Amino acid sequence: MRKIATKKEELKKQKRNQVIIGSILILIMFSSVIGYGFQTSSTESPSSSQSTYNGFEFLNQNDIWYLTINDVNFAFRYHPTQVGQTNMSLNTLNEYYQKPLYIQSFNAEAEAEVYLNLGQLTLRTQKACFEQCDDENSTLPIKTCQDNFILIEESEINEVVQEDNCVFIRGSEENILKTIDSFLFRVLGIENI
Repeated sequence: MRKIATKKEELKKQKRNQVIIGSILILIMFSSVIGYGFQTSSTESPSSSQSTYNGFEFLNQNDIWYLTINDVNFAFRYHPTQVGQTNMSLNTLNEYYQKPLYIQSFNAEAEAEVYLNLGQLTLRTQKACFEQCDDENSTLPIKTCQDNFILIEESEINEVVQEDNCVFIRGSEENILKTIDSFLFRVLGIENI
């Protein structure tokens, strides 16, 4: 016999399904963009250039910097020389590899850049709430610094702070992508840790 569900349970299930479908669609869209970006012809277009940084070959196509490490393709908004070096102490890529990664972000573009780059190496990547959820996000899982958690927060100070398994990436709306790329360059070993 089928269990009778309350209206609240049905709405909760419907919202959860919408979040899952939306996440899948975002992943497909960004994967398409990355795939299109890696399609190159034998003659390079005038909007592409190459640069070597710390032994890594970056390819700039249409203002996106692409990098391949061990047959894995990465895409960044900025080149390492554009974000400046920081002295942050972070977990290495091994701490994320084939483990769940949770994200909470105020900026969809910054969140997408983390999904695109780290999401292909983690077991899964999904939105979550840090320690508690508000009513709008009540269907998301609640996680703590015991889990691999990236929190992207708006702040006047641009910084990356590691606390246990949490990474707090803070920055202004106009600088948050530089801060995200700086974090990714450190985790991927492009910048020396």
